[in-house]
Order: sequence, then structure tokens, then C-alpha cells
Amino acid sequence: MNCIFLLGQNPKKNELLDSVFRKDFSVSTKSSSKEALESFLSENPVLVIADASLTEETKSFLAGIKKLDVYPSVPVLLIVSSESAEFAGDFLLPGISDIIEFPFNTVIMRRRAENLISEYYCRKNIEAEAAKKAKLALLQKNEKLAVSETLLDNFMEIAVNNEFLVGTHAARMRKCVRIFLQNYAEVFPQEELSDQKIEDIAYASVFHDMGKLLVPKEILLKSTALTEDEYSAVRQHTVLGSKLLRGVPLLHQKGLYKLCQDICKHHHERWNGEGYPDGLKGGEISLAAQVVGIIEAYIALQEVRSYRKAFSEPEAFGKIMNGSCGSFSNNIIQVFEKTRAALEEAFSSF
Repeated sequence: MNCIFLLGQNPKKNELLDSVFRKDFSVSTKSSSKEALESFLSENPVLVIADASLTEETKSFLAGIKKLDVYPSVPVLLIVSSESAEFAGDFLLPGISDIIEFPFNTVIMRRRAENLISEYYCRKNIEAEAAKKAKLALLQKNEKLAVSETLLDNFMEIAVNNEFLVGTHAARMRKCVRIFLQNYAEVFPQEELSDQKIEDIAYASVFHDMGKLLVPKEILLKSTALTEDEYSAVRQHTVLGSKLLRGVPLLHQKGLYKLCQDICKHHHERWNGEGYPDGLKGGEISLAAQVVGIIEAYIALQEVRSYRKAFSEPEAFGKIMNGSCGSFSNNIIQVFEKTRAALEEAFSSF
């Protein structure tokens, strides 16, 4: 059953709205933007009805939805009344789809809501058709794509590691990220991960360590423990990389610049807010950055580094599960466990 979020704290209004929609919709009442955003992806609402008296909560919700980068955007219907007249300037906030005055006629409210939901599904259908066309185009250029991917993987390996490793790390990243996202799409279909979006994220994942080009090699290849200043320099690769990407015309041509920049800058952010560089927390971290973060940890642990030997697959899996590599969302961990065998096989194929 389709879900409608009610963002409001007035019990009488909430009860009235619930009575209007509960026959045909699952109505979920939220008292704050934080509560709404935390469950947005799992409940996948088709409409949000917000009380204008909660102007700051509504602004926060709209900002949060923008960060989630969900398309098409869920429609937001704002309820205004004499008490909320002072917030009239906020009625035209980007993201507000329509407004209705309280008290309202329940039939009119129902019709306005249904129209917004109908428009929302039209946009989704357009996106689905676009995804089909993109999939067909992708199939038609598979052979060329495979060649270009190999060249890109090799180039990134040489550039970042200053060694010719035949693109092993980059190729592993791309393949494992693709496998993970395909499984994620099956477990959480509400995420609406199209084949094209999965391919885009897999492609972009190769650029995650671009910033290491600007980190001194003597630090990256050091065989002993890093000093605090050296560790700080390594952490800067996330910020440096996101800036370097501005000078890669191919990413702008492909429309993947923002995706690559997000992955590059935020793949070390962690669900509990203890990652870097921005200390993002929970839903503030994009799905793409979360997936690249856990896959990079899984792969890197099993590869030899200048300061340690490679860990075995069970050891790498255990370190991620016990939190040694930082915290990940329950959804990410669930898919990681489900996909373990496929990831292990993909890692070993190189």
C-alpha cells in the first residue's frame, strides 16, 4: 500500500488527515524532519503533507530530501492556516508542490493529493522509460565499454600507486561495487536503482582515491606507522581528489562529475558520524559513497600494503562486521553479508 507522510504535531489535524487517506494509503505520522528523513528511504512515501506552522522542520526536510538525491522528488503539500500566515514567504520554497488552506474540505484535499501523486507517478514512468533506453544503449556499446574500462583502470592504478599493477585494485572496485549494488537493488527495490545508475556508480568508484595523486609518495609507501601529521595528510586525499576532478572533462561530458566528486570526497564518511572529512552522519551520506566505502575497505584489507601483509577474506569480513573499519548502515551490512560469496569470488578473479 502506498505511503503518505504527515509532518505535523497537531493531533486533531493528524487525525483528520488520517481519516481522509487511511482507506487507500498507509499513513505515517512524523513529528520532526529528522524522524521523516530517517525512514524516508525505507517507507518510500508517494506524498508528504506538511503543516506550515512547522516551518523550520519543513525547511529541514526539504534540504534533507535534496541531499538524498532522490528522483523524481516526492511531492510536498503544505497546509496553511491563519496561525501560519506569518510564514507566507515560505510557501514558495523549492520543493513545495502545492498549498491548501486549513480548515479544508476533505474531498478537495483528497483530490489535490491524488493529482500530486498522479503527477509523481508520471515522472517515475518517464524515468523508467529513459532507463530502458539507457540500458539498450549500454548493451549496444558493451564491447567498447569493456575496453575503455580496462584502460581507465590501468591509468588510475598507475597514477595513484605509481606502479603498473594492471588495474587490479580499480577493476576489483568496479566489479565488486556493481555486484553489491545489483544485490542492493534486489533487497531494497524502493531505492529504484536502475541498471544505468548502477553502472554510473561502478564507473565513478574508480576515482575514489584520485586525491592520493597529491599526497607525498613517501607517506603513502611508508612501511612504518604514520605520525599524526602524516595521517592527517593522507586523510586530505578525499578533499584534494574532489577538487582534482574538476579538471577531468570526460566526467563533465558524461554527466558524472557530481557523482564522482561525492564518492571521492565522502567514501570515508561513516554512518555514526565518525568518518571524514565532513563528519557526515546517517542519511547525510549518499548510497554511492556508503557502498564505495565498504567495498574499498573489504578490498584494501585483502591487498598487500607497504606497512602490512594482506588479510585473509575471513579476516577482512570480520573486521568490517566488528566495526574496525567504521560503522555502516544496517541496510549496507545486510547486503554485505548476503553478497559475501559473490564479492569473494569477484576479488579472487583478478
